[in-house]
Amino acid sequence: MALELDMNEGYSGPCVAQITESFTNGPPLDTPVITQFFPQGHLLGYAWYAFGASEDCNLCHAQARTFSIPPSIHDEITIAGGVILDNGQFTDTLPATVPTALPAPGTLITKSVDVERWRFGVFFKRVTEIYVPG
Repeated sequence: MALELDMNEGYSGPCVAQITESFTNGPPLDTPVITQFFPQGHLLGYAWYAFGASEDCNLCHAQARTFSIPPSIHDEITIAGGVILDNGQFTDTLPATVPTALPAPGTLITKSVDVERWRFGVFFKRVTEIYVPG
């Protein structure tokens, strides 16, 4: 058995960001929400055994395998297959992540929002946004 996965897109490295700083009298009213991603990794496994008990042949064999899918964002994944022995079919479904994909390349996503209270009722706000790589 082999588990074959195709990665449609992936990125790890530096990216272009936009940092906006502002000062307000009183707490800022327009604080953006951080864009959250919940990548999920999976560990899949199966086990099998074979045995025969007869006067001519006594054999017993068992084996277990695991496959690891690194943390990623994805749609629902259905894994199915067949075995040409007694227990012929297996299927499993990995639930979709939230979100299921990155926004369009060039879209700004909010990484962090920092608000600090300074003296005399002045507030400092720093918003860090990242451009989705293309």
